[in-house]
Amino acid sequence: MHIHTRTFIAYSTSRQYNVFLKDSWRLDSQAPEHEIYAKLHANNVPHLPVLAGNDIFNQTTLTQDVLRENPIWVRVQPKPLRKHRHYRLILKEIAIPLTHSAAFKAGILHRDISSGNIMIYNNGGLLIDWDLSKSTKDSGARKSERTGTWRFIACRLVEDPTAVQGLTDDVESFIHVLTWVSFRYAKHNLTDERVDASIALIFDHAYYEKGLAKGGHAKINHLNFPSQLMKTEFENPSLKTLLTRITKTISFRYRTEPSLEDADDDEATLDRLLNVYRKRLGTLNNSEWIINELASALKLPNWPANDEAKKFETTQIARSTTHTRGQFPLSSLKRKSSEDVEGKNKKSRALSKSNSDIYFPSSR
Repeated sequence: MHIHTRTFIAYSTSRQYNVFLKDSWRLDSQAPEHEIYAKLHANNVPHLPVLAGNDIFNQTTLTQDVLRENPIWVRVQPKPLRKHRHYRLILKEIAIPLTHSAAFKAGILHRDISSGNIMIYNNGGLLIDWDLSKSTKDSGARKSERTGTWRFIACRLVEDPTAVQGLTDDVESFIHVLTWVSFRYAKHNLTDERVDASIALIFDHAYYEKGLAKGGHAKINHLNFPSQLMKTEFENPSLKTLLTRITKTISFRYRTEPSLEDADDDEATLDRLLNVYRKRLGTLNNSEWIINELASALKLPNWPANDEAKKFETTQIARSTTHTRGQFPLSSLKRKSSEDVEGKNKKSRALSKSNSDIYFPSSR
């Protein structure tokens, strides 16, 4: 959720039961969230939780108008602030699945998959905060905006602030969320300090280049060489199996097509590598593959009956934000440069000849 959003459990006197109330300042240039839900409902997307939504009178921000006339502010922050409008949305308290894939088929892309936008209630899940979603028919980037929560945004989007977000980017964000939550709350052999450092390095890495905030190199490095994941001994081995499989699959979007050199000048080996590479890339064109991976993982043994989250003590400042395209994320930490990470990639470069574990060199 955004830093200008508050949520509450409220009581509906007319319906006489608890509801979920979201109080926010939405972007005035975008459609209110209840209209997004209405479109989903019109396309028969199941389990819609919305009850009502509306702007609060005519309450809008004035800061953008005041600062627009301030020459000092214009020099410091050339990108103008955007107008926001006070808004409230009421959702049913009982959370049930609203599938991302069904919404995409209805022509809506969420664009802000994060741990804060996935609610768990009575053994069910709910994907919320659709106010920054967009129509899949809209092929262009919205002016001056990079939508998402920095640590969960797909690598290619934080690498290139001008890139247009697509379905595979949202799927990749789901994987980053699951990995982040697993490191932080699942039971394993890492200390809280080690987890803190790993999260900061992998997910919060950012730097300035020509006035724009960029990142993603550390996440790409993690996808292609998940050494921290491999070293982690999860109490639930089935969880590690799932994370390993989905990390390996999504990493193919950041690998270059195999060459004859990669195949040691053997044409037959190159054909096999190309077939596997192209098949994996083709898999990423829809979200069915990750749904199938999740379903298969749940059939594995060793899932604990009472799998409550472990207590986690963090020393890191919260950095979850939906930010303007090119702005630096809410983090004061500077990470290793892209050249440092790329150098590490080259040192780790290897090629496995087995069908079960084929590596293709990173394109980054």
